[in-house]
Parts: sequence; C-alpha cells; structure tokens
Amino acid sequence: MKALKLKDGDFVKNEAGEWEANEGKDEILQEIKHSIQLWLGEFFIEPDEGVNWKKILQDGDTVLLRAEITKILDRNPRITRIRRVEILEFNRANRALKVRIEATADESIILSDALQIPSLAEVA
Repeated sequence: MKALKLKDGDFVKNEAGEWEANEGKDEILQEIKHSIQLWLGEFFIEPDEGVNWKKILQDGDTVLLRAEITKILDRNPRITRIRRVEILEFNRANRALKVRIEATADESIILSDALQIPSLAEVA
C-alpha cells in the first residue's frame, strides 16, 4: 500500500512540488504512529478507536499505555505478529512518548523501530 507522507502533521512535497508517498515499512509505521496519537473517541466515525490518553496522562500509567499500544497493533489487520512493545520514554509534562515496536506485518515486513510521538494535543 501507499499513503501520503506526513511530517509534523503536514503532507510532504518534494522539490518539484509533488506529493511524496510512503510505502512498505515506512507506510505501516506512519499508520501506527498516527493511531497512537489518536485520542479515544476523537474520530467520530469510530469512537472506540484511539488511546485513552486522558487516563494515561492523568495517572502516568505506563502499563496501561503499553496495553493501549498493543491493542492498536492487535487491531491492525496488517500486523501478523507482535514481538515487543517497550516504552522507552514517557514525559507526561511535555506529553511526549518514545516507544519501541517490534512486530511483523503483511507476513514479511519486519518492524523494529523506535517511534517518537511528539506533543499529544488534547482533544476538547
């Protein structure tokens, strides 16, 4: 699959002014990162999607955070095996997260990256 490339929440254009696309591993990691940033109930079409950031930020519960990220990976039909989800950094004050994910997607793509999730803006 392909998806428009995102950087800092904006679509990316190349020097020629054309939209850039992600595919393969980069596209899957971008999808996972976007899902982690989604607040529970934020997307009105699927209110059960997203992370319970309100509770996590209130309590600082990294066990719940790890469980929520694992749930996101579990719900993604392209993820065929989850090997590890590790919270590397979690800064409640700055609402920043760094998480290492090791998983297999589409039966052959190995995901093993530390995703930096910057500043989680609160949804009203």
